[in-house]
Amino acid sequence: MGFSLTIIAEFCLKIDPMKKMKYDVAISFANEDMDIALCIYLALKFKRKDGKVFYYKETYDNAGKSLKDQLPIIYGEESQFVVAIISKNYLNSQKVYATIESNAIIERWKKSKEKTFLIPLLIDGTNVNEINPVFPNDVVYVLWDSNPESIAEKIWNMIAEIKYKESTQNKSSKMSTDHFSLKIKETNNLQVGILNFGKLIFSILKGILSVIWRSTR
Repeated sequence: MGFSLTIIAEFCLKIDPMKKMKYDVAISFANEDMDIALCIYLALKFKRKDGKVFYYKETYDNAGKSLKDQLPIIYGEESQFVVAIISKNYLNSQKVYATIESNAIIERWKKSKEKTFLIPLLIDGTNVNEINPVFPNDVVYVLWDSNPESIAEKIWNMIAEIKYKESTQNKSSKMSTDHFSLKIKETNNLQVGILNFGKLIFSILKGILSVIWRSTR
């Protein structure tokens, strides 16, 4: 059963109907929780070697750029999913980078129609809505169990499921649009056909009337 789930997850992760982004996952955390963040990062990379995971201590493609400028973009626009490590440390407004990241997540949550991009990882009993009341109490989360590989697998499976649902919805929407377009095309063709037929009848009647008119002169 585990093997089958892995195969399904790998297949679904290749389905990417959403806007192409720079990262599959970005990890948001306070520095005090860096050990957990690093474990999650390594486990995510181990479980999916081609996965694009942003962890600022190990991701160097933003070298030379200001983190204060880049973090809002990374967490707000460039990552399909965000794993936020939720703790009392994360709530501390004195944490400059964690605050920048959480603010970007909050703004993205407010603007997004689909709220599936956020995957909270709870490590000390702190609730998601303690970050900001904008987050409801029933946000789906993952609990830290000191087993990063298990959590990484859960995260990739959650992402695979979300991508699968997005793919199904997009295909359904496309089919509806295509069906509607086909109906419009059929209607237009019918209208053109009726118009041409009308022109033909008019032309025939005109010819008949012309012959009658000549014969009566």
